[in-house]
Amino acid sequence: MGNSVSTKVNDAEIRKEVAADPVVVYSKKACGYCKMAKTLLAEEKIEYTEKDLDVVHRERPDEYQQYVNGLVYMTKQTTVPQIFICGKFIGGYTELNQLKEARKLLEMSAPMLVRRLCPLFALALVVFGDDTNGGWRMKGEKRVGYEGPCNVRRVDGRKLTESDFLERFAYKEPVIIYNVNNEAFQHKCRKAEMLKEWSSKPVVLNSANTYSYRRVESTFGDYVNDLLRPQDLDTLGNETLYLFGDIDQDLWGPLLNHYSLPKWSLPRHEPALSFGIAGAGTGVPFHFHGPGFAEVIFGSKRWFLQPYENRPAFNPDKSTLGWYVHDYPKLADRERPIECLMKPGELIYFPDKWWHATLNTETSIFISTFLSETFAKSEL
Repeated sequence: MGNSVSTKVNDAEIRKEVAADPVVVYSKKACGYCKMAKTLLAEEKIEYTEKDLDVVHRERPDEYQQYVNGLVYMTKQTTVPQIFICGKFIGGYTELNQLKEARKLLEMSAPMLVRRLCPLFALALVVFGDDTNGGWRMKGEKRVGYEGPCNVRRVDGRKLTESDFLERFAYKEPVIIYNVNNEAFQHKCRKAEMLKEWSSKPVVLNSANTYSYRRVESTFGDYVNDLLRPQDLDTLGNETLYLFGDIDQDLWGPLLNHYSLPKWSLPRHEPALSFGIAGAGTGVPFHFHGPGFAEVIFGSKRWFLQPYENRPAFNPDKSTLGWYVHDYPKLADRERPIECLMKPGELIYFPDKWWHATLNTETSIFISTFLSETFAKSEL
């Protein structure tokens, strides 16, 4: 649909479109799978609204890229067709056909009932795709901070070369890199899989404040079963515990070895991994350190970033959620940090000493690759 996603993203129009009609298909005329998807829907007697991207490009050339960027931002897919049912992105032709084979499209066989059946169909999709968050979604969990702007530059990881990374981002600005594949590691991080393999293993929990000075020993199973929960708005960051930071590299090696490190690097820096799991609404307030990458494996996480010279106003012991609810809305546009929501299949890179805060918008599993400067040993 385009070579890359730029800073400008217009997902508001896409959200409005997919909310207005029960079934929306984004397509292009020369796309064979688009024709197959439309044929399948017609055979099932399911009415749909088609959004032809070729028409958008012809009629609104100046707005086309922002429009497409908004679509890619929502779906994390750069191919068509892209199909939404009852406002939920289900995938392309393959996923649509899977729903048909699983008899999940039958509920929509009566066109006049489509709108009223959306809640039921959405429930069916949840049951059909309950593993989309690896089993980590908690009962009654609500997302927080999921909607919002994305004004961090975004690039396609399949096209970003090492030289481009060093020239454009390494020392200058954050970037989100999409189309990153860590499916093998993601499979190892499914809740059932992790509890089976790691329940009895010791972990060290950190307080979710700027300086993370509180540490508590536990086991992985006790943390997941007893301590992992959504953030309470009235709980301070220094009173909130979550798993991140103090990971024994030897003990957790059998898991971490399945992770594919980012293929971009900094000269004279070596990577160190840190794995984390945290509940909805948790996060770390503004802080800074050396450069690194961070990736969401399951769930989603909103990042807020500012350059070192623009120190944000915040209380280091209050939670990110408290800042987001009480302070963020009062900021003038010029005072607001750049921000973006990260989902699985994406990496964010942050340069040295950039202020950043994180907000887990739902229960999330994530991993960071910190880049530490190496110093050559001097010979006597």
